[in-house]
Amino acid sequence: NEKEIIKKKLKNFFAISVREDQLAKFLLPLASGTPVQTVVDPTLLLPVRNWDELTIQRPMAKKYVVCYYVTYNKKIKKIARALAHRIGAVVIYFPSFDAPCVGKHTLKVGPDGFLSWMKYADFVVTNSFHGTVFSLIFNRDFLVIDDLQDFRIETLLKSVHLEERKVLSNITEFPKYNRYHV
Repeated sequence: NEKEIIKKKLKNFFAISVREDQLAKFLLPLASGTPVQTVVDPTLLLPVRNWDELTIQRPMAKKYVVCYYVTYNKKIKKIARALAHRIGAVVIYFPSFDAPCVGKHTLKVGPDGFLSWMKYADFVVTNSFHGTVFSLIFNRDFLVIDDLQDFRIETLLKSVHLEERKVLSNITEFPKYNRYHV
């Protein structure tokens, strides 16, 4: 029933763009010949120098791991803590929206603060699409904990050939990367 409603609504469009391959595949047969295209998220259209202009200096002198989560589960905290221990860092927690605060270093900051913490992070652990985006923009080492099965993240990682950065929330060993060996 929902597919018929979507099909009817899509007739009003000349073109359709989405951020995930899965959604494009779903919409294509419903679009009645209207082109359906996968495009990048608008945050990726801005050059890194423009994002840099919005940041402040490194917010903490010691090494830190940013744990930015949309939804919280104990495993994301456990993975972030184990990784921080392995590299001699503290964990800075950034809950999104109404997610709970879970650690001693839990921060709620504005956009410039968030961007600065992300830019200078020694590592990022996230289950967030935008946590993944800003890890890429600022060239940070990162892991994406696949507890939400966000197809935007899957499409993004595939497009930059970093699918191995997505891990299951029950990992027992950290993968080794070319740039940063944990």
